[in-house]
Amino acid sequence: MRAPSTTGPRRGRPPRGAAQLSRTVIVEAAIKIIEKDDASGLTMRAVARHIGVDAKSLYNHVADKDALLDAVSEHVLGDLVLPAPSGNPRADLLAFASAFRVQSLNHPRSTALALSRHVATIESLAPAETVLRILRRAGFETPEAIHALRSMVAVLVGLVLREVSAKRTVLDDAGQRVARREELRKAGYAELASSCDTLFHFDNDEEFDFTVHLVVESLLRRRACASHAQTRDSANRPVD
Repeated sequence: MRAPSTTGPRRGRPPRGAAQLSRTVIVEAAIKIIEKDDASGLTMRAVARHIGVDAKSLYNHVADKDALLDAVSEHVLGDLVLPAPSGNPRADLLAFASAFRVQSLNHPRSTALALSRHVATIESLAPAETVLRILRRAGFETPEAIHALRSMVAVLVGLVLREVSAKRTVLDDAGQRVARREELRKAGYAELASSCDTLFHFDNDEEFDFTVHLVVESLLRRRACASHAQTRDSANRPVD
């Protein structure tokens, strides 16, 4: 008769990925799911299935789905490489926009999701702090600075989402542009017809630079005009 084992019950091989399971692995899996299926496809079971572990094991690292979404926000916003300030508001805002684009294009859907949520982690607030610091040093009062921050974020997210997902009508063939120009002319769209060569050419870098420069210049000009008006009013105020 075989002697009874003294080593206890033999356990099966641990699930694939269990040995490497960590908060970082879970967050990166969640981001991949969001980028592929949007936030609607993100569940704790989907993350576990992607990694190859039991869903219950995730809760050793994240409390629930909301905590996971907070971690995603922290990852995509907190990992943004912020440019060193130069002291020039225009240059600093443009540099921030460029850095935001680079980071967002790596995770466009996750970035949009993070910015649409109530921010619950300190780490994910770094980009907002950077922009507000630039705006305040440029002379923006707090309420106006908050409006400017929200405007910049809305524009940047819109530009990134258009860049990665929007379908654009681009006609690279000269013959196609001629045909479309004639079609527009016959339809009575004279301005569109005359702009056809430019209208059906699209360059993401050009569009991003034009729009961001427009927003930054508009914000700074608005602040300069307000400062000028305040100075003028102070100079014209009668002295008691």
